[in-house]
Amino acid sequence: METFNDKNNQKLQYSILKYFWEANPIIQRKKDTIPKFLRKLEIFSDFSEIELFIFSQYLHRRNYIEKENIFKKGSLGIGFYLVQSGIVEVELDTENIVLENGDYFGERALLQDDNVRGASTYSCSPRTILLALFRPDLEEMIEKHPLVAAKLLQSLSKIIIVRLGVITEEVEKLKIQLQKGIHESRD
Repeated sequence: METFNDKNNQKLQYSILKYFWEANPIIQRKKDTIPKFLRKLEIFSDFSEIELFIFSQYLHRRNYIEKENIFKKGSLGIGFYLVQSGIVEVELDTENIVLENGDYFGERALLQDDNVRGASTYSCSPRTILLALFRPDLEEMIEKHPLVAAKLLQSLSKIIIVRLGVITEEVEKLKIQLQKGIHESRD
């Protein structure tokens, strides 16, 4: 990381200076910075501004054209994606799900060894922008910025818990329907 020395021989980190320069309300040249985008997402509500900035330094911005494959079902999962703009279609066995600005997918890939993708994903708009965090980035973040990494892991855990709750509700509904079907067939 690049540093500068001031006259008292104190080191200033370049990335911190850049953050304060870009966060300056007088500077409006970058209205849609990644930290500003992240601030809008509920999963990052517990992050401070500097933590969002640090986290954003680990994200990779990827541009996709319409109908471009992001990843295929059965491939090794190593990344978590945030939809910054555009539309992504997730092709599951039973249905397709459309994700838009602010949605996210692939969180299990960061948390599970040898994660295999359970769906294929494609860009469905002329220009889709995704922010990706890959497993090696998370591992580096854990070493260099453990507080930020801990908050991210907590956010990912919340995502998984919510999704598990939805699945549990669906299983209960199917169980009730199955029991009704068994009772009706006996009558």
